[in-house]
Amino acid sequence: MKKSIRLIVFAIITGVFLLTAAGSGDESSEPLYKDKYAIEATFGSLIKKQLRDPDSYEFVSCEPLGEELKDGQFFTITYRAKNGFGGYAIGKAIVSCDSTTMRLISNESN
Repeated sequence: MKKSIRLIVFAIITGVFLLTAAGSGDESSEPLYKDKYAIEATFGSLIKKQLRDPDSYEFVSCEPLGEELKDGQFFTITYRAKNGFGGYAIGKAIVSCDSTTMRLISNESN
């Protein structure tokens, strides 16, 4: 009996939590280029596709490049990754991001 009551209480609490979480979505109209975590994650996956050893990718920094545009921003992504000789090299990628789209402009590794 006590076990079934605990299970019912747990189910109710879980249901309330899930309904609250589903209703509290990010409804703000912040442009995509203002979210550095989204930029880091999205461009990290784009940069990894171009590397010899994608698993060696390590994010270092993300810095705005120049002034903020009307509806977007350019960024320099600095990262470390293994080169063809097995050593780690610093790479820099130039990316553009507007309110809905992210593009990889260039990617160079030292």
